[in-house]
Amino acid sequence: MDVEIDGLSHGGEGVGRADGMAVFVPKAIPGDHVQVRIISTKKTYARGLIEDLRRPSPDRQEPPCPYAAHCGGCQLQHMNYT
Repeated sequence: MDVEIDGLSHGGEGVGRADGMAVFVPKAIPGDHVQVRIISTKKTYARGLIEDLRRPSPDRQEPPCPYAAHCGGCQLQHMNYT
């Protein structure tokens, strides 16, 4: 499913809308256009994982920490601070 990410959750997940429901996507940021694989569906929202980053956000950057992808301690290092 293609999702345009337009917000962030309080936990740092990207949030977009598809088929009338919110879709929460870890490692996505506002401005990303992603293809996601839905891993769970509830009554009003779904959770998905990025399968393909179709168009990255202009605010996306390489994380400054080499362990960011594996550690999980810093959820938003791939997003420009400004």
